[in-house]
Amino acid sequence: MKIIFVYCLIILFACTGSEAPQFIKVKEIAYQTGTSVLWRNNGVFIDSETKQEYLYFADVTTGKDKIMFFTVDGELKQEVPIKEVLSGRTVNGVVVKGWDTIIIIEKAPPEYNRLSFTDRRGHLLRRINLNHAVFKDNPWDMFLYGHSPLGNSLYGNYLYLSSHWNRRIGEPRIENEAERIQHFYREAYQYPPVVQYNIETMECKQAFREMWRTFCPDTNLSFSYGIRFTCENGLLFISSNISSDIYVADALTMEIKDIIKIKSNYTQIGAKPYSRGNQGQFNVDELITGQILSVLYDQYNDLYYVTIRHGAASEDQAPFFSEQPFSVQIYNSGFEKLQEQYFEGKQYDARDCMVTQQGLLIKHNDNKKDYNPEVTKYDLYELKK
Repeated sequence: MKIIFVYCLIILFACTGSEAPQFIKVKEIAYQTGTSVLWRNNGVFIDSETKQEYLYFADVTTGKDKIMFFTVDGELKQEVPIKEVLSGRTVNGVVVKGWDTIIIIEKAPPEYNRLSFTDRRGHLLRRINLNHAVFKDNPWDMFLYGHSPLGNSLYGNYLYLSSHWNRRIGEPRIENEAERIQHFYREAYQYPPVVQYNIETMECKQAFREMWRTFCPDTNLSFSYGIRFTCENGLLFISSNISSDIYVADALTMEIKDIIKIKSNYTQIGAKPYSRGNQGQFNVDELITGQILSVLYDQYNDLYYVTIRHGAASEDQAPFFSEQPFSVQIYNSGFEKLQEQYFEGKQYDARDCMVTQQGLLIKHNDNKKDYNPEVTKYDLYELKK
């Protein structure tokens, strides 16, 4: 009787057990972009009416100044001219909400950053000076703003931006470098690193000021502008270059609701914060230490993907940033880790991964021997459960 019972348990386990999900390479897809496009100037856009999925690439470096929309399979569908919008300004990022809501983040000294809105015809709809919009009662402090370059920055009508203190107008320069750095980060860490901007009402809300010292409690240490975020599935995922923790917050209320402890089978995660004045050593440590790059949400499988750049044994052994090996960890909706899949270095650029209905796109590394700057190539990986 006991033998039969054990045998039944074995059969039951075999029937109900399942292998961990993994990515299987399906094909290579080429996009005729005409130039290399940085990961902060591309993304995935879904037409709200037709539900058609597009990849967009913004050419903002060759003088052509246009945004190209492709199907996932590489067919060019539409181009949007943006020369009228840019007026020679440097582009820090492009975010597409809809055909007539295209947001361009520009660097525009001395105002530093502004948002320019355009439509499918490339007409300038409006401009927003971010320093004036976010700090209406503080005209003396200048901030640097940016979107989430490795993930998503939109949720409904909300655009999420990083916000970093840069300088105070009229403040005398401190000549001693160590004192200048100490003063700089003492000021920078007083301000919230994330801004929630409503693109309809133009209302702003700042959050996560406490995160600077959550990641680094020692006030004598710094970690540069080391807080990253991405917005996925109504949640904000906040990480740092010195930590293996990801803080999960509600995207609307911006209240922390969970912490994901990231552990990798292939690398340690997070550099050590540095004493002020030792920026050079920190740059080395950050390069050779594993880093959490982003969190991506797969709405088609209700899964989350955490991309992790792997570290190196020493600075001499560390390849170029985009050539380092990486892994993608797969989590279910309850943030339980299901799998970690390793990807070799020098094949892909871990900073440029996009989730589509067909699967996960990972960009070819620009330093590969067969690199052609006029063609942007990705490998498509399907998820096998």
